[in-house]
Amino acid sequence: SRYLLVEANKIRFSYNRYRRPFIASPESDLDFNVSHSGRYALIGFSPGFPVGVDIEEVKYNRDLDKVARRFFA
Repeated sequence: SRYLLVEANKIRFSYNRYRRPFIASPESDLDFNVSHSGRYALIGFSPGFPVGVDIEEVKYNRDLDKVARRFFA
């Protein structure tokens, strides 16, 4: 709400065809993106331009041979 200069309860969200949320207000050019993994979250904001963020928790106890057999030829 600080970026939009409106009360938080006035902000409405919608989803595009890929299920990505966006601010459903024609006068807003603020884009945002959210990613979360494990105990961490990342939020990006951009006025007038699309923004994308991604975060992935590193898991050291994975069976890498099993992952390789499943996903790589």
